[in-house]
Amino acid sequence: MPPERTDNNSCKLLYVIYVVQGSLRETLHKASLTALHAICRKI
Repeated sequence: MPPERTDNNSCKLLYVIYVVQGSLRETLHKASLTALHAICRKI
């Protein structure tokens, strides 16, 4: 099993949290998602 799997699960968890918080602040939400995407791709 590649180590990426664990990181991917962590990213999915963060993603869910960001989505929930993002409903409150969409603009910040989109910026955070973009940053999160970049971070998850670097891992």
